[in-house]
Amino acid sequence: LEGHEQLISNMGLGQGTSVLEMIKAYESGFELELSKDILPARPGDPPQLVANTEHLKSWSTHQCKSIEESLRSLTERRKVLIG
Repeated sequence: LEGHEQLISNMGLGQGTSVLEMIKAYESGFELELSKDILPARPGDPPQLVANTEHLKSWSTHQCKSIEESLRSLTERRKVLIG
């Protein structure tokens, strides 16, 4: 990491994820159903957000997982820790 003064980087796969996709992934990963109110988008709300991961790739070999994979891994780890 030497020579990299700015190590703040976006992490992700460079693909967009909508809020609804994130909620569904969370529900699936934690095996639960969230109570939600689906409302129209507000003026100026983007349909999805996409992280530019080029800076991360310039200094790290870390391979990001999908949201589903990350939540599944977190759920498995939580089960080990909590029981």
